[in-house]
Amino acid sequence: MKIRPVKRDDLDRIDEIYRQGHDEHFSLPDLKNTVTSAVIEIDGQVVGFGVVKVYAEAIAVLDLSKPKLERIDALESLLHEAFRGCDEAGINQLHVYVQDPMMQRLLCKRFGFKVAEGVALVKEI
Repeated sequence: MKIRPVKRDDLDRIDEIYRQGHDEHFSLPDLKNTVTSAVIEIDGQVVGFGVVKVYAEAIAVLDLSKPKLERIDALESLLHEAFRGCDEAGINQLHVYVQDPMMQRLLCKRFGFKVAEGVALVKEI
């Protein structure tokens, strides 16, 4: 088994592996905005692919003593800035973690967020 950097010639094989069932759960990431990427090769054949993407997470801290409409306006301004910053950086996904179901509905309905599939895990490094 050998780990090595991804080459352009690997992309068809990576796509083939991806379509063996992974395509039902997540989209195949492009290689923009990556920290690193690699393939695993056994006997000259690619058997695995991995990538570490630059990950954008939005966090908003709002004064809960202020009226709801004021907080929503503040959130809207903060999100527009987050969208601008992601666009400028070439980052095509913005993640948020919410615990309040009403905030989840607001983010989905008004700002176009979608519920992500799977369980979010984190590794502190």
